[in-house]
Parts: sequence; C-alpha cells; structure tokens
Amino acid sequence: MTITPEQAYKALEDISEFVSRLGEIVAPEHKGIMLASVQGAIQFQTQIAREYIMHSHPNKLKTWP
Repeated sequence: MTITPEQAYKALEDISEFVSRLGEIVAPEHKGIMLASVQGAIQFQTQIAREYIMHSHPNKLKTWP
C-alpha cells in the first residue's frame, strides 16, 4: 500500500484531534502522563512521515507544516 503525502498529513491531523478530545475526558491527575506519552508517539510518527515524504516526494515537503 502506498501512502500519499496528503494521506500522511490527514492522519496527523486526525491524531491531533484525537489527542485533543482524549485530553478532555482524562482525569486531571493523569493528563500529564497521558499527554507526554501521546506526544512522544506523535513526534516519532511525524518524523517517520517527514522522512517518507522527503525521500518519496521531496517537492511536497515544502508544503508540509
């Protein structure tokens, strides 16, 4: 399965929305731990997506936020 830059970007937007909503329902005393864990996972996946786009579609990286 080939992932387009647009699909990778959409997935990251979906993850961001998920984290935002998850933060609304997690108990306040657990938010710090939850957000730190999710943030680390997102940063890792973002780096993978950037590397994929850089190698597969270098001209698309210019439009990546």
